[in-house]
Amino acid sequence: MSSLDDAAGWSFDSDDAAPKHRCAPRRGLSGDLQTLPPGDLLQWLAARARSGTLHCRRRSTRKLLVFEKGALVACSSNDPRETLGQLLLRENLLAEDELFRALERQRRAPGILLGQLLVSEGLITEEQLQRTLEAKAEETAYELFLWPDGGFFFEEDERPAGLPDGVRLDTQALVHEGNRRRARWRRIQQTFLAGDVRFRAICETRPPVDPLKRRMLELALAGTPLARISLELRQSEFTVAEYLHALCELKVLAVGRSSGESFDGDAVATIERLLASAAQALQQGRGVAAFRAYQEVLALDPLNHAARGGLVAASDARKQRRQATQA
Repeated sequence: MSSLDDAAGWSFDSDDAAPKHRCAPRRGLSGDLQTLPPGDLLQWLAARARSGTLHCRRRSTRKLLVFEKGALVACSSNDPRETLGQLLLRENLLAEDELFRALERQRRAPGILLGQLLVSEGLITEEQLQRTLEAKAEETAYELFLWPDGGFFFEEDERPAGLPDGVRLDTQALVHEGNRRRARWRRIQQTFLAGDVRFRAICETRPPVDPLKRRMLELALAGTPLARISLELRQSEFTVAEYLHALCELKVLAVGRSSGESFDGDAVATIERLLASAAQALQQGRGVAAFRAYQEVLALDPLNHAARGGLVAASDARKQRRQATQA
């Protein structure tokens, strides 16, 4: 196995961690996820009761999985669908405006974890936080099993600062479910092929009782590409694809034309590029350009708190310039 060329200096922001932390692997096991698939890698960590941090990267997506004696105890990700705040929204434990205000308060109190802040303010309970952190860790790990490629680095006895405590998951159980999803994902891709797709109705059907499934179907019938449905609903692509594939098998939906977007496209990179461009435009006093870039982010990721905050800042900057001109 070879070390990752760009392993040193991985860093990213996460709403469930302290506002910024840097991960700089120095030594340990490294390689690519085609040579050593995630199931084998996690099984190896569990069987040998390893402690340390697994750094994973594919394109612009970065994940950290922290293990203690082979058990998964913490994680972090820069995928907008895998942050604590978004999972709380998904489970209807928090409203969008409550999350946005809490994130703003977190920025003004460096070092405090979002979960701690929400519990201390009575917005969620300790039990709700615990369950959500466990669900977050599971989803972050499961997504690795769907990656067709990527690199990893495991650093023995490393524990990054600023990650929530309290999770302890059976890694072997994660591997069992992850391998099931991997096999199912391959079958789904045989139908959806390599590109992202849109769908069309074959026959009318009753709207599902489950609100999430009902919304998935509505978006699919409206011609929304699968990758965008996943982002908008804050669900993994596997969850969305599995349900829509089942509807295709039941002859409720059919695969329509390709949207021209990659099925496994680098949405994270696009969002990061637009946010950086918007921040630069705002700093240079180009409010209109910043406003448009933030709007593009929200078109991809409707709940992106950085873009929402940026729109407010861009609007304030425009007002201040108008007032200065009129003075």
